[in-house]
Amino acid sequence: MSEDFQIETADGISEIQITRPKTKNSFVSTMYRELAVALERMEADDQTRVVLIHGAGENFSSGNDLRDFVHNPPTSAQSAVFRFMQTLHGFGKPIIAAVDGFAVGIGTTMLLHCDVVYATPRAKFLLPFMNLAVVPEAASTLLLPRTAGLRLASELLLFGEVFDVETASAAGLVSRVVPESELLTHARKRAAQLAKRPPGVVRETKALLKRELTEAIAERIDLEAELFCSTLREPAAQEAIEAFLNRKK
Repeated sequence: MSEDFQIETADGISEIQITRPKTKNSFVSTMYRELAVALERMEADDQTRVVLIHGAGENFSSGNDLRDFVHNPPTSAQSAVFRFMQTLHGFGKPIIAAVDGFAVGIGTTMLLHCDVVYATPRAKFLLPFMNLAVVPEAASTLLLPRTAGLRLASELLLFGEVFDVETASAAGLVSRVVPESELLTHARKRAAQLAKRPPGVVRETKALLKRELTEAIAERIDLEAELFCSTLREPAAQEAIEAFLNRKK
């Protein structure tokens, strides 16, 4: 069991909790590999019918831990972070996310690959790629225009500003807003209901919902990955990340 996340499986539900509350549940590079392997095992495990993802403490995830990211940057579409994205995209069972506090970077883009997302009124979202001088990832340039519309998707990706749960709902990132005190209870209740549905029918329904975009999403993840790695090597990105780490404006 990783120290960075915990997994518990019971009654058909595999619950993944990101457990780095001191860094607002940021991701380090090793987590992507471990989470991809965990999802692959859940895919093959009949005991898992639904996956529920949430963060420890009062945040979902603040995205990449940039200090770790500087030392372990992705170098190609085969890097662990992009393998995780492809695994999340290809996961055949339903995924529910419960979002409180900050969801930044991949903490937001991964929601595009979850089937149901519950969030609290205080949840805050950020797509910071432009601020770091890199292109977006996780097929967000394909999926966000479809869920949010081109105008709103463009504003969220091009300006890289924090947005609230109302905007996230309008952008199709959030299924329903739930009070903080009820978030996990509600998400677990819905996961339990889904776990009781016929698993074959649930899988087929999810596959049908995504059928037209399945190949396009996988291709876009790879394309964004190559461009992400390319822009990451440019001086502008290096300077932007250094400035962020030094808290310069």
